Amino acid sequence: MLTNSYDETKLDAAIIICDERLDNSEDAFKHFFLDMNKRKIPIVYINDNYNSLDLVELNNNNIKFWHPLSNKYFFNIYPRNKKIDIPVIVMCHTILDELLTLTIKLYTKFTSDDYSALCFANTTIGILQHFNYILSKKAGMILKEIKQEYFINNPDLILCSLYDIGKKRISKICKGLKADFLILPDKYKNTTKDYNKCAEKIIFFSKGENTELYDKIIQHFNNHPN
Repeated sequence: MLTNSYDETKLDAAIIICDERLDNSEDAFKHFFLDMNKRKIPIVYINDNYNSLDLVELNNNNIKFWHPLSNKYFFNIYPRNKKIDIPVIVMCHTILDELLTLTIKLYTKFTSDDYSALCFANTTIGILQHFNYILSKKAGMILKEIKQEYFINNPDLILCSLYDIGKKRISKICKGLKADFLILPDKYKNTTKDYNKCAEKIIFFSKGENTELYDKIIQHFNNHPN
């Protein structure tokens, strides 16, 4: 639990990352929330499992309180049917740390080479890396969210980082996005047939193979410009 040991003169925002063990700890956070409210310090609350916006009642508007469900309003007011005609790279893994590391490395490489990359992640912690949080769980709704953001941002390419989702949803999302690449961990090499026709090219990667992956992707795009 956070305490008052922080230096309030240097605190720009408070980031709270929770998991299922903290879902019922509302009382434990109240003192901290009220303290942040008094100091007018923004809070980012990150919890994939919390399904309500009323974590704590605040009596004024000093706090800018971000919650994943706040994306829902934004999602509902924009069109989502624009056809995607840019490169799409989908990454899947069941180990979150390895998936985030891969996604961050690829995103950083693309952006440092002056590509406008739009990155999506289905875990809220991805917002700390400026990734777009995917609110929905169903494949069809995920596709609509991605198309909506594409319509608004008009990027050069799309990266989609999917943590711990099943083969059917991976297949539906890849086909719906007409993915150029599907990137999977080495342990899936023996299941290649399960992902046939999901993407133009499937790549299996080992931990720490991030730079080599980027080079393979760029080489492929250079050899297949259309």
